[in-house]
Amino acid sequence: MKTTMLHEITPDELTEKILNGVKIQIDEFKKDFETGSKTDFFTRDELAAFLNISLFTVHNWTNKKIITALKIGNRTYFERRAIEEILLKSNTTTK
Repeated sequence: MKTTMLHEITPDELTEKILNGVKIQIDEFKKDFETGSKTDFFTRDELAAFLNISLFTVHNWTNKKIITALKIGNRTYFERRAIEEILLKSNTTTK
């Protein structure tokens, strides 16, 4: 077992340094978590506005399995990454 010796630091100073380090790590985690959650999903209205299509078209595309909907309770969401992949695939031409 290794031993670490601390010189010229009080227990209160050590506690403060540890708490500050933990706070910084938590703040960074929260920032990453909040940023990811705000832009990862579209609601039906947001998707219709993003693609400049009607809600009826969103509904039809979901029924035809062109786009995949995620249901949480009575709410419907669409994964942004999946929508962007569909758009990229639709813009590629095969010869």
